[in-house]
Amino acid sequence: MAKRETLDDRICKFARRIQPVYKLLDWKWYYGSGDRVPTVAEIVDVLRELASSVRGMRLRSSATGGLYVQVSGVKSGCPVYKMWLEVADYAEPAKGKCIKK
Repeated sequence: MAKRETLDDRICKFARRIQPVYKLLDWKWYYGSGDRVPTVAEIVDVLRELASSVRGMRLRSSATGGLYVQVSGVKSGCPVYKMWLEVADYAEPAKGKCIKK
């Protein structure tokens, strides 16, 4: 029988998969030393914090820096966690001008 993945295993695997997206998009997070693309370890830390905030279902979902963690249900008495990276494109109007269709 295959070993069941833990939440932490999934967090680490997900962080390794998405870090290249941050690098490709040059998507920087702000840290005390300035803006920079997050490392896998930094993404893991943030995902752990987000998962902790929804653990016990105090919150249904939590997000920061494009990362989302949500409790999407319960299976066999345990919460089911869903993680995703949201990349959105938006445009802000220039100062004093509206964007028209």
